[in-house]
Amino acid sequence: MADAAAYGLELPEEALGPKTFEVWPEHKAAILMFLRCQTQWRTGPSGVVGFDYSVVFSLFDLYAVEDRVQVFDDLQVMESRALELIHEAAEQQAKRAKRSRKR
Repeated sequence: MADAAAYGLELPEEALGPKTFEVWPEHKAAILMFLRCQTQWRTGPSGVVGFDYSVVFSLFDLYAVEDRVQVFDDLQVMESRALELIHEAAEQQAKRAKRSRKR
C-alpha cells in the first residue's frame, strides 16, 4: 500500500486483503522470480516502464534459474500485465484528481 501511495496511486480495498492462489509447478520459478523482482521496476517521466533487466538476469544467476528462457518469457507476460494494471490505475487516479480540481 505504501509503495502504491509513493506513486500517487490508491489501491481498492479488495486488492489489499490476503488472497490464496494455486500455483502450478511449471509456473513456480516464474512466480518466484516475479516476486523477487518486485522492487526492480524502472521508471521514467511518465511512470513505471518495466523491469530493470540487468538486475533480473543477475537474480537469475543468484538463484541459479535453470530454464532461463522459459522463466524470462513467463516473467515478461506477468510484467506486461502488471504494467497494464499500473497504467490503468494511474489513469483512473488522474481522472479522479481532475474531477476533484473542477469542484
